[in-house]
Amino acid sequence: MITLTNDKKNLFDYYINNLAELAPYFHLTTKQTWKKSCFEDTDFEGEQKFKELFTVVAREDEQIEGFIQFGLSSYGYDENVEKDFLKPIAVIRQIYFSERKETIGQKLINEALNYFKQNNFSQYYAFFHALGMSFTSSHGKLSKNFDYIENLLLNNGFKIEHENVYYRKILQNEFVTKNKVILKHDCNLNECTENITFFLETEPIGKCNIFYLPDGKRVYLRWIFLADEFQNKGYSSQSMKLLCKYLYQKNCTELHTDTADSNFRAQRYYLKNNFSDLGRTRSYLV
Repeated sequence: MITLTNDKKNLFDYYINNLAELAPYFHLTTKQTWKKSCFEDTDFEGEQKFKELFTVVAREDEQIEGFIQFGLSSYGYDENVEKDFLKPIAVIRQIYFSERKETIGQKLINEALNYFKQNNFSQYYAFFHALGMSFTSSHGKLSKNFDYIENLLLNNGFKIEHENVYYRKILQNEFVTKNKVILKHDCNLNECTENITFFLETEPIGKCNIFYLPDGKRVYLRWIFLADEFQNKGYSSQSMKLLCKYLYQKNCTELHTDTADSNFRAQRYYLKNNFSDLGRTRSYLV
């Protein structure tokens, strides 16, 4: 018999045994780091992500068969992708259960749908990108490895809202030819986040922002850009090589990133610079 409960006992063990490494952003981590990311999460600026967040666990004979998190975020985003604290987001943050256990999945999603209905939310999301767990660098989208969970969402009225391509590069000691591009790190925004500026001799030509994942070995590239007048001249690839060498020398082993499925220029750039395409991730909307 399946029972739904708020009891979170052994939920971390469920993550480690059933989810870790099944998606490219689900890494092995410590229980303390996972719990903070799951239940008391903050964003890159230190803001609480959720006004209210509910966790419901499905158990059968005390064994966890799945769980869901849903609630109301502390903020949304305006048309300029700036935080708007007057527009919180109703969202299913995550839902996971075993394949071929659709009945359990339906029971869990009903909990969220009832919450949205009771609070008269006319619009709500699932797997909203920026509201993922911070130990994954807040990558909130659902990996295509869980296509049966996507089917559940689609069968309950959700539509695909946005799609990204996820990339990873195994770091090594990059050979960087002598060139005029140099890298300088700016003041760290916090202990986990760093801004880096690329210079052509003394002129700044671009920047990037990186997030060090809690395991100390993986790094997430949040964004990178070069000014238009310096593109298509080889400086972009030189900058990436400098970044990878810099991280390798800090004993980091992997660099992760993602980009929109419509951003073909960025996709070509990552593949050209020896990133591996690890598949699509999606968010959903009603």
